[in-house]
Amino acid sequence: MGLFLWCMLVTAFILLTTLPVLARCITIILFDRHLNTSYFDSRGGRDAVLFQHLFWFFGHPEVYVLILPRFGILSHVIEFHCSRVLLGYVRIVWSIMSIGFLRFVVWAHHIYSVRIDTDSKVYFSTATIMIGIPTGVKIFT
Repeated sequence: MGLFLWCMLVTAFILLTTLPVLARCITIILFDRHLNTSYFDSRGGRDAVLFQHLFWFFGHPEVYVLILPRFGILSHVIEFHCSRVLLGYVRIVWSIMSIGFLRFVVWAHHIYSVRIDTDSKVYFSTATIMIGIPTGVKIFT
């Protein structure tokens, strides 16, 4: 299977797992605005940071939705113009799948300025560094 197809498979998985979160977030916002609920309103005893978590759980993987197909196209073009198979095919496939998995655990590195406890900041910082490993493998292979 070509690398572009692997990238599109992982992209489809990312979209299938993040778009329901976005739909839920939009629905809750509509409830807050039109039905006077207080899901995101701290005055109603709720957590205002919840919106940021839900938004970035969708928003951060969207970066990979945009970049993974381009990685696949680039790999396919390089492979075609070099007239040979890429040497690290298996490593590239594993890095694509690792990027698709690790994107689940890095969303909160966008919201360090809000009140997140120190342990969570350390976790998300470590996960952010970890996602650089398969990305580097993909690019340099």
